Amino acid sequence: MNLLGFVLFFVYTVAMNVLYYDCFSGISGDMNLGVMVDLGVPQDHLIKELSELNINEEFNLTFETTQKMGITGIKAHVELTGHHHDHHGKSGDHHHRCLDDIRHILESSISSHKFCI
Repeated sequence: MNLLGFVLFFVYTVAMNVLYYDCFSGISGDMNLGVMVDLGVPQDHLIKELSELNINEEFNLTFETTQKMGITGIKAHVELTGHHHDHHGKSGDHHHRCLDDIRHILESSISSHKFCI
């Protein structure tokens, strides 16, 4: 799971609504973001909240409506910026972060939200 999905993974609240995830076999960050938008979270709100992590220079985030096997949904596209390297047979940009790195990002964010990891 990437950092974007990890941060938004557990609980998202808006206007006193709460969404609990029970991902017994995991969920990817882009899938998570797409589901949230499909359920009604405004795209601009997600982008604004993610910008408070002070890592918004590392990625571009876009959304599109897609259909697969008769099921329609929102697909999030996360385009990473920076250096390129090969990972799992795919070329792309991303950081390998451990839990301490994620804690540092959350603690140094400008977000007013409380994070507990």
